[in-house]
Amino acid sequence: MKHAIYTHSGHLFDFDAIEKQEIHIDDIVYSLAQTNRFCGRTPYPYSVAQHSLLVEALCFTEDGRFHALLHDAAEAYVGDMPTPLKRLLPEYRAIEDRVQARIFERFKFNPKRTRAEVEWADHAALVCEVIMMLPSEDYTLWGFTRNEVEWAKGYIADGSYIEAVGRYEIANVRWSAHLAYHVARLFIDAAGNQHN
Repeated sequence: MKHAIYTHSGHLFDFDAIEKQEIHIDDIVYSLAQTNRFCGRTPYPYSVAQHSLLVEALCFTEDGRFHALLHDAAEAYVGDMPTPLKRLLPEYRAIEDRVQARIFERFKFNPKRTRAEVEWADHAALVCEVIMMLPSEDYTLWGFTRNEVEWAKGYIADGSYIEAVGRYEIANVRWSAHLAYHVARLFIDAAGNQHN
């Protein structure tokens, strides 16, 4: 049996032989906007695309923001799995990492330069999301520090969280527009570097 799926656009995505040309931005944005975080247990739909927009807003460099939009792009192909469960399934994690690496290759992006920035922003986004949508959960179970919780409460209180996340229904449009900006910026930068 072939280890493959058909994507939203009808392309065959083979997990045993991941081809860069089978990675399409339309498939990624559609799936991330349809995939709910936290196994769907939030009080209202909250997608991986919205999470990526929040991580992007928390980054402080242009490359970090681009990386943030793509940091969970593999979930368009492998789904979103709770981190505690993911830790128990190293084979799943290896497949997810392989898919993510091919996505970065597809967009000619090296994530090593911005890994620390995006990891910080991803964690900060998680703290905000848990406080905003899962307030009855024990923050210590998540490993959050008191300082992280206080910072996140301030970020939420001043409206930055809502502005970054936006509405569920238009997350795919916002995600696509933000990604298009970053792809165009990288293309222009690369073209400029060729002439220098």
